[in-house]
Amino acid sequence: MKPGKLYTKLFILFLLVLIASQLLVIFLHRSVSSQQWHSHLPRHINGQIRLLQDWLPLQIQASQLQRLNAEQARILAHKVVSIYESQCWIYSGDAVLAYAEYAANARLSAKATPPLDPITAAWHTQAGYRFRFRPDQGLRIDFPLTMVQSPTRIRLHVFKGPQSGYEILVSLAGVLLAFLILLWPFHYLFNKPVQALALASQRMAQGDLEIRVQTGAQDELGQLCRQFNVMADRIQALIENTRNMTARFSHEIRSPLSRIQLGLELLERNHQQKDARHLNAMRQEIELLNTIIGHTLDLAKARAGLIQNEKRPLAVGEWLQSELDVYRRQYRDRQLSIHFQAQNCLLPAEPWPWTMQALQALLDNAFKYTQCGGDIRIDLTREQLTINNTIPQALDLSADELTQAFIRGSQQHEFDGTGLGLALAKEILQEAGHKFLIVLSETSFACRIQFSVPNGPNAPTD
Repeated sequence: MKPGKLYTKLFILFLLVLIASQLLVIFLHRSVSSQQWHSHLPRHINGQIRLLQDWLPLQIQASQLQRLNAEQARILAHKVVSIYESQCWIYSGDAVLAYAEYAANARLSAKATPPLDPITAAWHTQAGYRFRFRPDQGLRIDFPLTMVQSPTRIRLHVFKGPQSGYEILVSLAGVLLAFLILLWPFHYLFNKPVQALALASQRMAQGDLEIRVQTGAQDELGQLCRQFNVMADRIQALIENTRNMTARFSHEIRSPLSRIQLGLELLERNHQQKDARHLNAMRQEIELLNTIIGHTLDLAKARAGLIQNEKRPLAVGEWLQSELDVYRRQYRDRQLSIHFQAQNCLLPAEPWPWTMQALQALLDNAFKYTQCGGDIRIDLTREQLTINNTIPQALDLSADELTQAFIRGSQQHEFDGTGLGLALAKEILQEAGHKFLIVLSETSFACRIQFSVPNGPNAPTD
C-alpha cells in the first residue's frame, strides 16, 4: 500500500528532528571540548608525552636496538598498547612496521592495518610532536622515536572514554532544543488545519452556513478540509432550497385560502339559519389550516437554526397573565377552571418573538384539548414553568410521539391533532437552551419547561 502524503511529512519531520538534534549535540560537544582544550588538554598531553618519551628509551636500551625490525616494533607496540589501552602504529616513512590495538583486556595484532590519517593543518604541533583531539574520535598523538637511527615515528590513538553525566545532559539538551525548534512546523503542518476544521464545524453547528476552511495542502488533512467544504456547500444548498420551498409553499397555499375565506364571509352575509352550522365548521377548518401552515413554516425555520435573531428580556409572568385574560374570554363557554400561580421570572435574553410563540403554542394545546369543565393549572417559578391540563382518557402515545410533526396512521385516532404545535414549541425552546418535558398520566397532560438561566428573587405576582 502506498504511504499517504501525511505519513511522508511525519517521516520527514522525524528525520529533521534526528538530524537537527545530532547537529546540535555535535555543536555543543565541540563547544565543551574547546573549553576543555584551553584548560586541561595541553597540560595532560605534555605530561603523557614526557612520560612516554622517558619510557621508550629505557625499553629500547634494554633491548640494545639500533634499528627496529618488524618483530621488535610489534613487541614495542604491544607494550605501549598495554599501558595506554589504545591503538598504536610504529612506522618509518610511509611503511607501517607494526600495529597493535587494545580490546577486551587483550593485546591483539590486527589482520589488516588501519591506514594512517594524513597530517593536516587540523593537527597541532608542539615540541616536535603533533596531536589532534576530537570529541567524537578521541586523542591522536604522533611523535618521533629519537633513540633509533632511522626516521621512525610512533602514533597513538587513545579512544574516547565513556560519556560523563555532563555529556549525557548535553545530548539530551540538544534533542530537546531540536524538538522545540521543530514545534512550529509541526503546528503549521498538522495542528493548524485541525483547529481550523474544528472551528468551522463549531460555527456550522451554530448556524453559520457560509463558513469554509481555507487550505492549500495536498495531503490527507487538505483532502479532509476540501471534503468538509463540499459537505458545507451541499448542506447550505439543501437548507436554502428547503427554506425557499417552504416560503413559496406558504405563500401559494395562503393565497387560495384567503380567497376561500373571502367567499365564506360573503356567504355568511346572505346565509339561511340552517346553513349557519356548516359555515361555522368551514370557518374553523380554514382557521385550522392557516394555523397548520404557519406552524409548518415556523417549524422549518426553527429546524434550520433561524430563530436566533433579536434577543430581548421576557417577563414570563406578566406575559402569561395578559395571555390568560384573552383565553378566559375566548373559552368562556367551555367553563374551564383556570389556576395560575406565578413568581417573578425574568429571562434576560430570549429570541424575539419565538419564545412567546412557543409558550402560546403550549397554551393553545392546553385550552384546545381540555374537555368542558376541565382544569388547567399553570405554575411558574424562577426555575421552571408547568402547564397541566386534564384529559378525558389516557393517551396511548409516548412523549416523543406527541412532539412529532404530523402524527399519521393509527395515531391520528388516538390524538386529535397534527402535533405541529408541540413540535414547534420543543424545537424553539431547545434551541433557546431550555429543557422541554412532557409528563403524562391517566387523567392529565403536563408540559414542563426548565429554564437555563437564573432569574430574579421570588416575588408573587398573582
